[in-house]
Amino acid sequence: MAADGCYGRHTSPGLHQCQVAAKRQRTDSPLEKRCAAFSHMFGLVADWESRRKESALKQDQISREKESPAVPADDPNPQNGSAFYNAVMTVHHYSVGSVEREFHSHEVQRGIANRFHRKFGDDRFLYITLKVKSSDSDDLSHADLLRYLKTFSWLGRRWELLTFKGKKRDRMQDDQQDIEQKYTFFATSPWEKERDEVLSRCRGLPSIWNAAQQHELAASASFPKYTADEARRELVPIYAEAKLLAESAAKYNKRLLLGFSSATGTIVCRADKIRVVPDLVSHTGAVLTDGCGRIGMKLADRIAKCLVLLEIPAVFQIRIGPAKGLLQVDLGLDDPECLYLSESMVKWLIDWTTCSEEDRRVEALLIPSDE
Repeated sequence: MAADGCYGRHTSPGLHQCQVAAKRQRTDSPLEKRCAAFSHMFGLVADWESRRKESALKQDQISREKESPAVPADDPNPQNGSAFYNAVMTVHHYSVGSVEREFHSHEVQRGIANRFHRKFGDDRFLYITLKVKSSDSDDLSHADLLRYLKTFSWLGRRWELLTFKGKKRDRMQDDQQDIEQKYTFFATSPWEKERDEVLSRCRGLPSIWNAAQQHELAASASFPKYTADEARRELVPIYAEAKLLAESAAKYNKRLLLGFSSATGTIVCRADKIRVVPDLVSHTGAVLTDGCGRIGMKLADRIAKCLVLLEIPAVFQIRIGPAKGLLQVDLGLDDPECLYLSESMVKWLIDWTTCSEEDRRVEALLIPSDE
């Protein structure tokens, strides 16, 4: 049985309290009781997050000698998994005019297909760890970093920087090894023989990278041309991009990384079944339902089936389009097939009637069971 009680065959005391609060809400729902119901959800989230990080470390690694076909861009089935191609970029920088970059293939990991993988296919993303060998022990300058991360050709494809994610440093430890940043590069062109300078020396790589044997990938008709900027705007539209960048580049990058989250893609909601509602606000102005919404039982049942759950949990942690947060299953909703998003969940405005189906797909955090 799962530690949080949501996915086992029995109900934990914490979950029981949450369900009782939800039942009270539909019979008699003053502001205090609704707030109590939402407060129980936060007690579940901390445990969910710790279990998610633990499960992420248990992803199976696939040896470089085995073939690892890409997941089709239109395949929403989470059971098929997705391939994460990792490499190391070693930069030799010993003088101003001498900078050389070397690329080495690393392990291929299997994990849940994220939103970018479902849109473009997992073979278009390369996750690179940067290692710099320099005579200067000082921190990297901004100009140097831009030089290292400029567009390059490797394995017959042209790669552009898409986003980055760093590892957190433990402030309590003084003597730590350098914290490595992981940069995600996006393939902007299909395989081209004249660019594959290292094909003969990469026999250990999966055949999906050595695309000379993958004629359908080499054909431009099956490889939609996108720049890295265009790929980013498939997740964060240009009007939202400008707003986020005006606040800070870090916040924009944080929103962009949601497209690489380990949440599982489930159902696509109908536009007329997604409703954005005002938050509950206290008399002091505090937002009491910050990041929390509600979901009807029928819709919750469909999501639970996609996640292969035996029971419907009381709470889902989800992401859909520009919205993210928690959804409480509410038995008292007028329409059990509706999704009610609080305004605090939605990070930028969107027209649900004209957006793509992928923007209306519910991505849920799948928590493994202890059984």
